[in-house]
Amino acid sequence: MKKEAKEKKEKKLFSGLSAKSRRVYHFSDRHPLVSCLILAFVLNLILECLGRRNPIDGVLYLFQSPVMFFYNVLIIMMTLSVALLFKRRVFVAFLVSVIWLGAAVANCVLLGFRTTPFSAIDLTMVSYALSIIDIYLTKFQIILISALALIVLTLIIFIAVKAPKLKRKVKYIKALAFVISMVVIVFFATGTAIQTQLLSSRFDNLADAYKNYGFAYCLSNSFIDSGIDKPDDYSEEKISEINDKAYAEAISHGGGERRPNIIFLQLESFFDPNQVKDLYYSRNPVPNFEKMCDEGISGYLNVATVSAGTANTEFEILTGMSLQFFGAGEYPYKTILLEKTSESMANNMKQLGYATTAIHNNRASFYGRNEVFPNLGFDTFISKEYMMDLEYTPVSWVKDKVLTKEIVGAMEATDERDFIFTISVQGHGKYPSEFTGSEDYNVYVYGEGGESRIAGFSYLVNQFYEMDQFLGDLTAALSEFDEDTVLVAYGDHLPGLDIQKEDLVNGTLFQTNYVIWSNFGLSGEDADLYTYQVGAHLLDLLGIHEGVMNRYQQTAVNSEDYRRGMELLQYDMLYGDDYSHGGYSPYLPTEMKMGIHDITVSGALLGGESLYVFGENLTEASSVFINGEMMKAAYYNPGMVIVRKAEVEPGDVICVKQAGKNKKPLSSSNEIVFDGAQFEAAPADGAADDADAEFFGGALLGGKAKDL
Repeated sequence: MKKEAKEKKEKKLFSGLSAKSRRVYHFSDRHPLVSCLILAFVLNLILECLGRRNPIDGVLYLFQSPVMFFYNVLIIMMTLSVALLFKRRVFVAFLVSVIWLGAAVANCVLLGFRTTPFSAIDLTMVSYALSIIDIYLTKFQIILISALALIVLTLIIFIAVKAPKLKRKVKYIKALAFVISMVVIVFFATGTAIQTQLLSSRFDNLADAYKNYGFAYCLSNSFIDSGIDKPDDYSEEKISEINDKAYAEAISHGGGERRPNIIFLQLESFFDPNQVKDLYYSRNPVPNFEKMCDEGISGYLNVATVSAGTANTEFEILTGMSLQFFGAGEYPYKTILLEKTSESMANNMKQLGYATTAIHNNRASFYGRNEVFPNLGFDTFISKEYMMDLEYTPVSWVKDKVLTKEIVGAMEATDERDFIFTISVQGHGKYPSEFTGSEDYNVYVYGEGGESRIAGFSYLVNQFYEMDQFLGDLTAALSEFDEDTVLVAYGDHLPGLDIQKEDLVNGTLFQTNYVIWSNFGLSGEDADLYTYQVGAHLLDLLGIHEGVMNRYQQTAVNSEDYRRGMELLQYDMLYGDDYSHGGYSPYLPTEMKMGIHDITVSGALLGGESLYVFGENLTEASSVFINGEMMKAAYYNPGMVIVRKAEVEPGDVICVKQAGKNKKPLSSSNEIVFDGAQFEAAPADGAADDADAEFFGGALLGGKAKDL
């Protein structure tokens, strides 16, 4: 009778499961630790195959680095052991497995577009990734991924409902003891491996670290390791010693100070393509850049990233600080700089009376720049949302030619000398893998590697050609400018194309090119530099020694403890007691203005069902708000935007706000109260045309309505 009852209970418990599934469950129930180990082993093998994007390489890792492989198995087993604390062990183990596999799949996909592996910081950038996903993936791919995600979610819910539930009591003390034991074992193994140098907790090259130390360890490390650890010898006396020495040596350099306008130009994915050994071109893609190098000071620029990480190159350039001392894969723009001001070139130049402006022909919110730049000392930020007459690349990035007008306009708008930091975007991927037959290229590319490689390089090299034409136009404009001006142009990282270090003349993927050009003949020796040295190098040539990190970079670069001193200063200013500045930061967040020219609203007329809103300096990003509610608007020209089928009444409050793709307003115009004004003969189709200009008293400048 008892046997029949037991069989009936088991039949109900395992309804829907095959005989093999039942045997697996019984085995895992009787031998939970062995099952945990087996599952961790299988999972780790899958993770490594996905991380290398090659099953063979994943299997080889097991045999080539068995110690590292099984160390990563321990980490996964530690996370799986949590399932022993629950009656629904199968579901919890399944959920943990899905999380690991999801991270591995994300890593595999990301490595198809960049060389930097998936890490914890990527989770903070999901909104940015979603905003450009349509550039990298087709609609079909987006739908397919969404469908797969829905299937996985459905499977999780199904398993949660159907997974067997442990009928006996959970032995919590025994299970908890095992979980704690696993944690202790993993931490002990980690400490031992770091001491014996089998492991490293700091990664000079994140991609190599994932290959050498394993996906599970590197990903886990990215979650727990952020910021800069407090150095053992950190003290007020040590910081004072470093700063006093740097100050004395900087002062001893003596006079020769010049204070020209200073422009930094960060060129997206740019480098001299003539340095690719096996590619040939129908014409030189970058003649203006090479001319600048001949006339100015140039060299290789050592960067910390490949094919991604623009904001990190930007951080090192602006602050003179090295990313090496931060957590693995960390973006300071997404961590410490969201909550704290920092010494930077912008803040240093403000101390000398400079006006500070950032310019970027992409969305202001990308990488959180609109939140970070006030902490770095910028007075003004001109982003894509405040630019007119934009032209786009075939993959929808704004072309760089618009930047000449913005840079010159920024200098003309101020009475002071200017520090301008400009971030280009034209060279951004996605790069095509095949020719469509519709290409109208200025430069044709020849070489080995098949259609996919040549198609990608052909697209990129022609973007470089246009970026180089922009450099020619910019230097021509600066040559005519009546103030001394120096321009530093450089690539932020190599592009995400099929480039191996063996393909390059310089033999490394972690170098781009830079040039220092001026309209007054600034002299200096060519030199290869790290990104965190460029600002100090330029200011030293100009005889400017403002700023703690700037002085240190100018005087300590050849000392034996150079990198140790950098680490101490970075920790002190960002995480420590700021002994460098007397115990408190002298920098306050700026009240940063978006755009140079005020966007204003002067009036509104109702024509039929459409509301015509008039103003000045309107752009494609101008959105009309009626009583605080955003309306879909069409841009006509800098003097007018149009709201179709507007529901508006006399007394309603109208204003215009600049809003990017995420619809979050960046700034607002003045407000007006709608007085109900209408015109008698509205255009028949509700669209404005050139004939309306006379009706509107010449307020319009011409153009066509464009739905945003």
